[in-house]
Amino acid sequence: MLLKDFIKNTINDVVSAIEETSQSQDREMHLASPHDNKCINFDIAVSAETSTAEHGQGCIMVANILKIGSDGKDELKNSSMTRISFGVYINSKTNNESKKQRDDLQKARPNR
Repeated sequence: MLLKDFIKNTINDVVSAIEETSQSQDREMHLASPHDNKCINFDIAVSAETSTAEHGQGCIMVANILKIGSDGKDELKNSSMTRISFGVYINSKTNNESKKQRDDLQKARPNR
């Protein structure tokens, strides 16, 4: 997988997972700083590999599984590890609880 595709897929997957979970749990959820104490933090290690083989073309690949073998090709590989860190804020109240609280506050305010 090309690095740019990996980045796009990772962002899409993270955002989709947050949106799906937010809907199924009926809670506000969104990306947050991993340094925010009010969120769940994720720190994921990813290995990336650059490779030149046969045609001498190089590209950055994300390796899900590293397979080592000999198939008669001259190949030069360089791999590295990187981390993806992000936080997810999850409201402690459901959307219905938050709405009820807002409605109760509105009712408690004197009319102006």
